Amino acid sequence: MIAIVARGVCSPLGEGDAAFGPLSAGEAAPACVGRDEELASAGLSKPFAARVRLAVPEGVDRARF
Repeated sequence: MIAIVARGVCSPLGEGDAAFGPLSAGEAAPACVGRDEELASAGLSKPFAARVRLAVPEGVDRARF
């Protein structure tokens, strides 16, 4: 037996329910991949990444993110 008691997501597509939600008809998907200056400065020939911007709540251990 398996029980899912909670779900959550934090990805380049969004946070929480917004990341799970379907797009409306005709709505463009968000652009998630872009040039990453940190990777470019490391000398990569294709410095692209999908980064997640985290808003870490006060008092929460950042290591969990």
